[in-house]
Amino acid sequence: MISFQIQLLILMAIGYLIRKIGLMSDETRSGMSGILLYVILPANILNAFYQNIDF
Repeated sequence: MISFQIQLLILMAIGYLIRKIGLMSDETRSGMSGILLYVILPANILNAFYQNIDF
């Protein structure tokens, strides 16, 4: 779970840098946000249920 959070933090930093440099337009950002919210996030939630938890 921590590795996913680190990956997400790295991706957010890369996205911030790309936006700051000017390589990404508002339209591109909107499309990528939609993919993240409607595809990737639900897939990660479902994936979390398939992981074995050892107590």
